[in-house]
Parts: sequence; structure tokens; C-alpha cells
Amino acid sequence: MPKAPRKRWPAIPKRVAGLAGPITVTVRRGALTAPDGDDCWGLYLPPKRRILLAGGMPPALRWHTLIHEWAHAWLIDAGLPNLLHGETEEELNRNVEVVCDTLATALVRSMTTAMNLDPMERKK
Repeated sequence: MPKAPRKRWPAIPKRVAGLAGPITVTVRRGALTAPDGDDCWGLYLPPKRRILLAGGMPPALRWHTLIHEWAHAWLIDAGLPNLLHGETEEELNRNVEVVCDTLATALVRSMTTAMNLDPMERKK
């Protein structure tokens, strides 16, 4: 029996639910700059409850980045960064990044399997 054709990725939502209320999602043109001056694919701005995503990413990466930034919101809303200790602020930030990347990778992988999505789709 032939495999069913892969489905296209859904559009990025303009708003997602956070533990402490809604979060607005905005896709920007081009790259973003993090507060430390580095280029990045996404940012979560807690005071504004806004996720910013860089434009031009393939769908799987765009969803991974959305979920990664959304995970920052989940952790902050739940108070979990207080539990992710590090000797320095850099270590704490690295621990938080690892947790957010792990959650995003697991959820994107689950999406590709459950929804029969093409992980290599290139359309932006």
C-alpha cells in the first residue's frame, strides 16, 4: 500500500494560550536581534506577552522556534526558571535554553508524525 502524501504545515497562529493569559505572535521580516546583540530566530518578550519570529524560515523551523519561545513563556508563567539553577547567569540561561529546545524538538517531532507533515518542506 503506498504511503499517503505528506501534508503541509499549518500557518503560525497570531495568538497562543499561555498559563498567565494570551500571547501575541508576530512574524517579522528578516532576522531578529536578541538583547545581547546576537542574531536569533525568535524572542519572547515577557512584559508584552509577545513572541517574535524571524521571517524566511522553513515551516518546521518556524514551528520549532514558536514552540521554543512559547516554552519560555510556560516556564516563566509557572515559575520554573527559579528551579533551573546554575553557578552563573550564563549557566542558568543555558539550562533554560536546553529545556526549551528539548520541548520544541519533541513537540515538532510529534506534529510531523501525528499530522503526517513533511519535515523537509521548504515553502515559507
